[in-house]
Parts: sequence; C-alpha cells; structure tokens
Amino acid sequence: MRIRNWGVFAVLVLVNHVASAAIFCVNSPAALQTALNIAASNGEQDTIRVVSGTYALSAPLTLNTSEHWSVGVYGRWDPACTAQNGAVSVLDGQGQFQVLALTSSTNTPISISQLSISGGHQSAAASASAAGAAIYTFGDVRVDNNFFFNNRNDNIYTGGLAVYVGVGGNLYVHNNVFLGNQGNGLGAADLFADGTNAYANGNTVIANTRNGTGLVGGVFLRGNAAFALSNNLLWNNNGGDLYNGFDGGLVLLHNDIGVALGYPPGAGSTGNFSRDPLFASGFLNLRPSSRSPLINAGTAAAPGNIGSTDVTGAQRMQLPQVDIGAYESDVIFYGSFELP
Repeated sequence: MRIRNWGVFAVLVLVNHVASAAIFCVNSPAALQTALNIAASNGEQDTIRVVSGTYALSAPLTLNTSEHWSVGVYGRWDPACTAQNGAVSVLDGQGQFQVLALTSSTNTPISISQLSISGGHQSAAASASAAGAAIYTFGDVRVDNNFFFNNRNDNIYTGGLAVYVGVGGNLYVHNNVFLGNQGNGLGAADLFADGTNAYANGNTVIANTRNGTGLVGGVFLRGNAAFALSNNLLWNNNGGDLYNGFDGGLVLLHNDIGVALGYPPGAGSTGNFSRDPLFASGFLNLRPSSRSPLINAGTAAAPGNIGSTDVTGAQRMQLPQVDIGAYESDVIFYGSFELP
C-alpha cells in the first residue's frame, strides 16, 4: 500500500495495488484528476473512491485511455475510504465547466456511481457532448445511483448525460435522478448504444429542458443495441419525455411516461402508463407520496436487473413490488386514508 501526497495541492491519493487492481482514495478535485491520469495508463483495474463532500471544479475532470482495464468512479466514501456510507460526493462545475469526460478508444469498462454531477456548463462555441458527464467507450458502461442536476449546454448537444457504447459493449443506466438539466439539443440524457444490450431502469427524469429547436427535454435513445427500459419515471420535461430514435423493437416495461416521441415501442412492452406521479410535499421532493401511482407499480423482473439500492442508498425493493422511479418507498397500502 502506498500513500502519495501531492504537495502544494494538499490532497490525498491512496493507491492500494492488489492482483492488478488499483484503489484510489481522493478528497479534492486535484486528487481525483491525478487518479484519472494514473488510471489511463497504469495497466490495472482502477477503482477511484471519492470522499463525501462538495468538489468545486476549476477545470473539467477527464480520462483519456486506450487500455482494456476497467475504470470506476464511486462516491459516498468516508474520509478513510473504508465505508461507503456518507453523503453524495458532489462534483460541481460552478456554472463554468463541463464536469466529467471519460473517454476510451478501446473496450474499457467504465462506471460512475453515487455522484452528484451538477453545475456543468458548455458554451455555444464548445464541442463537448454533455455539460454534466460524457462517457465514450467500446466496453460496458454503468451509470448507477447518481444525481444529474442543473447542467446546461448552450451548444447543440446535451445538458445532463451523454453516453456512447460501441460494438461489443452493454449499457446500464440505473436508479439515477435527472433534474433541471438543459441543452440546445437535449435536456437530460443522450443514450447512444451500438453494442449488444442497453438497459435504463428505475430512473427519475423530470423538469429537464431542451431549448430552441432542440429534440427533447427528457431522454433520447439511439443506436443498434437491443434497448429495454423498465420502472422509469419520465415526466414534465420540456419538448417531450422520451424520444425513441431506435427502430428495432424498444421494450418498455412498467414506466410512467408523459410524452413519448419517435418510433413506437416494440412487442412485449407492457405495464406502462401516463399519470401524475404525485410527489410527497416539500421543495424539490421527488419521492412518491403514499397516494402515488408509482408505488409498487414496477417490475422486479426488469431486463438488466433493478439494482440493489435506490438513488439514496436504501434497499431497492422493500415491499411486494418495486416502485417506479429512482426512490423506493416503504408504503404498504395505497388509498385515500394514507395522505402524503
């Protein structure tokens, strides 16, 4: 085990090498970027543990690699990176910078989890594909249990998340919240999958905006992978909630979708509806109230799995059936006597 102190930055990077695997513990933007730089070429599977807290960025966080080894960035860690039980790790672009760009020229598996990606910004002259997080690889991609909040792209691309998965890779986007993101092209997310399978399960996508003549405020699907979306809430996004650009039999299972555009869903789609989600009271509270139609309305048999926890880290399925959206409730009964 080696502990590296990077001098004037007063940051900590812990590198634990075990069987061709490196584990980094980071507690500053400089340490996180240093870990990404090392991961790009160290010939090991890399796990980057981000200590809970807010990281005000002075530049985008980037990875550029041509290695096959996996790279994962995971938040909510305690100061010693021994337990993942803290608050969300906030990566804040401060309204000035793209937050995160992870790029591979080969089949690198890339994962991000338990992060809040917020305050990202791209100007009209910039060419980045997303102001929040952009991931490009030919390997598997996992985007699980993150918050994408208030990212803005003034060019023709995306506010919150843009992912490209090339041939041979699978895409998993599970139990995330997309809120208040905006772009002149797309608001919340651009999911471009040319690999084998693409799954988006248990996400809450609400109040995202496409500006001007942009395509859709919610989620845009494209590519040649077999897409399946289960247990998602897509609601109240400017210009539409879901745009299916995939003419290959998208399967929709137990989603609450306000406005769906593009190609119709394929055979096997079932359990979908379009109803007001009835959130619990409180400012920006996206949890379902006890009267919400989201409660116990999902399917535990979602293709690509439902994940073990919701966006807050709570057990994903607590009652007879999983809830729709990124938040899991413990409401047993649904009825007029149970008020929000």
